[in-house]
Amino acid sequence: MKQISIILVTILLFYSSLNAQNLALVLQSKSSDNNFAIKENAKITVYLNNHLKISGRLYIKNDSTIIVDDTAFSIHSIDYISTHKVNYAQIATGTSLVIGGAVGIGAGSLIANSSTNSSNSLSSTALTEATCSFTLCTAGCVAGVTGIVFLVSQLFNEKKFDLKNGYWKIFVAREK
Repeated sequence: MKQISIILVTILLFYSSLNAQNLALVLQSKSSDNNFAIKENAKITVYLNNHLKISGRLYIKNDSTIIVDDTAFSIHSIDYISTHKVNYAQIATGTSLVIGGAVGIGAGSLIANSSTNSSNSLSSTALTEATCSFTLCTAGCVAGVTGIVFLVSQLFNEKKFDLKNGYWKIFVAREK
């Protein structure tokens, strides 16, 4: 009896692990080893062969049918498909650089506007403050511009696939 219970629990765990895998829409290049998987619940835009454009979340019904924005259709009726990949690390880095750049510019301008106690404007303290102010403002500008470039590049992080010309093969697979 104990062995049967162990076998049943093992079969149940194996079955639940198979069902725990997520489905994905896989785009495979016919001429090279390039594969691109679009996970279920990802935001996509689909252009169908009847000139209909549908945007929304991807749900996979079965091996040949997907649902986007409550519209079910065959994966073989897709002409073009595009997805927008969000890179959270790039957004966090860009935001941190913009904030750091603003702090650097602000600190540099505070140092530049601070009054010196020395009567000689060419003293080593004044030159050190001017150098520090210039360095902070320059580093702040560079960091801010780099952060803006990171954030703007995220806007153009869209992948488009042309299925009509036959270069890409599309199918549904379990994600590992």
